[in-house]
Amino acid sequence: MHIWKSLNASFKTQVATIIIFKGYSKENFSYIFRQTAANSSGTVAYYLYLGMDKKQVLKIDNLTGDVNVIKK
Repeated sequence: MHIWKSLNASFKTQVATIIIFKGYSKENFSYIFRQTAANSSGTVAYYLYLGMDKKQVLKIDNLTGDVNVIKK
């Protein structure tokens, strides 16, 4: 989380894909998610995130806005 907060805002907008691993609080997840170009709402994405098992990650494509749960 500290690394994400320290990144320059212009760099964050240029990142094509964001991978979020399990373990963030709802507050930290929302902080990261709000800074993406995802097409889904934060609530929908958070429920996808909660449903993940430890072998999955949440993938956000900043170019298309797609949000998917994928295997590590």
